[in-house]
Amino acid sequence: MKNCPVQVVLQTDNFIVANARPAGGGNKDFYEGDDVAFVKHRNYLLTQLETVKSVQNRNPYSSISYAKIILKPSALAKSHRPTRSLFNDRTSRVVGGGDLGEIFVEIRKNSIPKLIKKLENVDTETNWINVNDKKTPKRSRLRSEIGGISNIRPFSASDKRKFSIEEGVIWLSNSKSGGAYLVELFERIPARQNWDTFDVDKIRMFESFFEGIISLNINVTLSNVSESNNLANYIAIGLLEGKSNPSVGRL
Repeated sequence: MKNCPVQVVLQTDNFIVANARPAGGGNKDFYEGDDVAFVKHRNYLLTQLETVKSVQNRNPYSSISYAKIILKPSALAKSHRPTRSLFNDRTSRVVGGGDLGEIFVEIRKNSIPKLIKKLENVDTETNWINVNDKKTPKRSRLRSEIGGISNIRPFSASDKRKFSIEEGVIWLSNSKSGGAYLVELFERIPARQNWDTFDVDKIRMFESFFEGIISLNINVTLSNVSESNNLANYIAIGLLEGKSNPSVGRL
């Protein structure tokens, strides 16, 4: 039988699906044995969360906003990312990432109070236990995630656009640009007939997108770049001639 080729595969998943291996590494206490410094760091993050909340309250478009989480260089490992205890679907879901060590999260009305409560209830003292007659720290996931964060900042205008107005005009003037900008959204705007499947806050955010474009008093056309998952959140915004009747066309 050793010369016979394989004719039937019963468990196909064993051949075409990669094994999902859990992330390696355990919790790390970045302030192990230095509880004073940890409390100071925790309070610093609490102040930053209040700043994010203040910016969110001033947002005239939607009650949903976004924040940028910047990790410490020593916390770049996947197992140290603050996405299990702190920033998750129950508090503030992750929606993307920027440069190395930057995580973007969605902030809703109740996100900040939940995050503040977690920071206030974290263990402020290193938990020491005896293992084989040796003093060993028992590291909690929450303290590990808090210690690995460097900053929590509102997602600002400088994060949204990396080029100057002059550079943008030059780009549109170039015939190779197609007369359009590529814009990456945190999530794809669904067809309007499907908006009733979303909550009021998310619908208001979708509406503000179109209202903002119309307020520019120019004619534009919007088109999805691709149906691919990798490009699903990209749209092309093209400029059309004429300013008398501003409108937004969707392809």
